[in-house]
Amino acid sequence: MSNFSEFSGRAILAHDDSGEAAVSRAGFNATAAFMEVLFQGSNSAVCQDHDNKDLFGVDLQGKILCVPQTIGSSAAATLWMIIVERGIAPMAVLFADPIDSVAACGLVLANNWADGAPIICIDQLGHEFLDKVHTGDKVDIFEDGKIKVYH
Repeated sequence: MSNFSEFSGRAILAHDDSGEAAVSRAGFNATAAFMEVLFQGSNSAVCQDHDNKDLFGVDLQGKILCVPQTIGSSAAATLWMIIVERGIAPMAVLFADPIDSVAACGLVLANNWADGAPIICIDQLGHEFLDKVHTGDKVDIFEDGKIKVYH
């Protein structure tokens, strides 16, 4: 795969890894996306947010979630810990914009307190990142905040 784009962001919780992108060009509402996990005890990471046309019905487990920012309620902070504990979390969340306080709280707490694989988190990748990455693209993540998207 020689055709790729490179981006550099701020590494919040990072290590080297690679995987498949799941992309939303709208804000990501973790509470709406994982409502069945929160309210019905489901172990499925299929996005349930009907308002997110890019991700509705997409299984986010183990994916690299690429979003501009997160939106929604403060319950999302706890939800990140729950999905890590259940082993159904995305591998990473890559933000075009600066991370918001609710997502930062939830992802950092999940990294430190939840018994499961931590979620990689990099922000400030810029909107060109979201212009270039598409669902299904291979993405390499580096612990210094650099990203390679293969087309």
